[in-house]
Amino acid sequence: MSYGTLPHLSRSEVKLRQPVDMQTPAGVPVIYRGSAYLQFKTAWDDNSHRYEPMTDEQKKVCDDMAKQLLDHGIQISVSLQAKIGEEPRSWPKVLTMTLLPNKPRDSDQQAPMGQQQASAPSAPPQTSKEILDDDIGF
Repeated sequence: MSYGTLPHLSRSEVKLRQPVDMQTPAGVPVIYRGSAYLQFKTAWDDNSHRYEPMTDEQKKVCDDMAKQLLDHGIQISVSLQAKIGEEPRSWPKVLTMTLLPNKPRDSDQQAPMGQQQASAPSAPPQTSKEILDDDIGF
């Protein structure tokens, strides 16, 4: 089986929650952070108004998959295209990024749920090793 030119992952419709600026009013480029989480689709809970949490087995499958991405050096390339016109190949790309797998944390390094805080780096990472050691959850 081959995907040929088809993407391995896709979403036919994406809606932005707010306008995305390329630069500040002062002309300074805005830097964004991309992150992704592997997850199973679970049942919707009408009482809590959210999806049911994954089981421990499902979490392990996701962790194992993320570890395989890391072990094999697999990166995820993401592009966002504006659906303008009929032909998908002519749709302009408005965003591209590459997501890199993170190294798993040791269980004693994991912050308790609800106490995890992402801190903005003082400078963007310069090497792939620094990128892989960041605090983005995967």
